[in-house]
Amino acid sequence: MSLGEDEAEAHVYEAGFNRKPSAQVGVEMEWLIVDPRDARQHIPADCTSQICESLQASNALPGGSKVTREPGGQIELSSQPCRTLAECVEALAADLDRLREATSDAGVALLGRGLDPYREPPRLLDQPRYRAMEAFFDRGGPWGRIMMRRSASLQFNLDCGDDTHGTSGYKFRWELAHRLGPVLVAAFAKYRLTATRAGHPQAFHLLHRRRLAAP
Repeated sequence: MSLGEDEAEAHVYEAGFNRKPSAQVGVEMEWLIVDPRDARQHIPADCTSQICESLQASNALPGGSKVTREPGGQIELSSQPCRTLAECVEALAADLDRLREATSDAGVALLGRGLDPYREPPRLLDQPRYRAMEAFFDRGGPWGRIMMRRSASLQFNLDCGDDTHGTSGYKFRWELAHRLGPVLVAAFAKYRLTATRAGHPQAFHLLHRRRLAAP
């Protein structure tokens, strides 16, 4: 069943803007996976798959995070919604320790960089979602494949706020998030391992020029 633009906009507004006076916070942390002896080596798909499956199946993560794979084999650790940032950091740190142990046992290591400077991995996940995303992004150049396969990021998930016009409202917070964007990109712009600055933000901006323009 196809979804029209008006229906899609209404769905995003209702599902993505939960206009309730709550203040939960969550973090999604993505990691590149490398061979500690040679970071240029490609990691087999079954290696990262087994790491994620073993952690989820054994309930080995004390903070309750979810561990999944990204299209290029990156591993993502997604925290539970927490009441405070401190609570979120504590829970995620405990789960990250377990993830480090699991990757070490598998003979690989976590690499915390926004863009893989060494490899151009194939797409390891073949779900319809990722096939559709890649086909769509390919129309605009290589940036979609770079974002999907070679990038890793730290994503903060915040409640959008209530329906008021003050600092607790989603209207103010949405505007503030856009205004902070250039500041955050500049703060992490120096990237000495590639020929460009701000590799991950640059790829994402070139991928979504119109959608990521200033409001």
